[in-house]
Amino acid sequence: MILYNTKFVHRVVEYPFDDFMPNMITTQDNHSDRRNGHLNRPEMAIKCHLRTVFLDLGSDNGSERIVEKEKLINIELIQSFEDLRNKNKILSTAIDGLSQEKEKQGKQLNELQQNLTNETIINKQLERRSDKSQQEIIKLKYDVSEQRCMNQQLIQKKNNLVDQMKKQEKELNALHDHVNDLIFHLEGAEKLQLEATSGEFATSQIVITYKPKQAHRRK
Repeated sequence: MILYNTKFVHRVVEYPFDDFMPNMITTQDNHSDRRNGHLNRPEMAIKCHLRTVFLDLGSDNGSERIVEKEKLINIELIQSFEDLRNKNKILSTAIDGLSQEKEKQGKQLNELQQNLTNETIINKQLERRSDKSQQEIIKLKYDVSEQRCMNQQLIQKKNNLVDQMKKQEKELNALHDHVNDLIFHLEGAEKLQLEATSGEFATSQIVITYKPKQAHRRK
């Protein structure tokens, strides 16, 4: 939409983003404060998504410089949001991978626990048979000792898996906290920028007037 009056053109350019709230970049150029043919540095309040630019129709070079500067700022904003979005995707992928690994190790832990239970049952059966004969007792003691060794190994594996799962759970929590920090940072930045934009419009001394019959609107 373009609004015309006698000295200024008010141009709104929309730049779509997939996952972000509407934002606005405002540039104000004071025609009356021009010195030695150069424009004063424009006051800018940055907010992504909507850009409002007040251009001085009396100076084409100054307008072009403002537009080019705004394009560079907008490119930097797009790149910043893309970088944050890519980081979020990387973190989400890492979280999914750790979750799958945790589920896999949980299944392995259950299998080891079942094997340990089965081995314990077998040991009890072997111990009851040891009373039948001396030879069987010797053999069974050997079997029991071997099974106990296997049980210790299984217990050690179980403990190692438990420790590993706890460690991975801490990593998952840290990743979740990092994602939450990124989201909180984005929300806080948007809030501060909205407040800054609202404050600048409230204190601005630039007054733009136009008659409804003289205004042209284009979408």
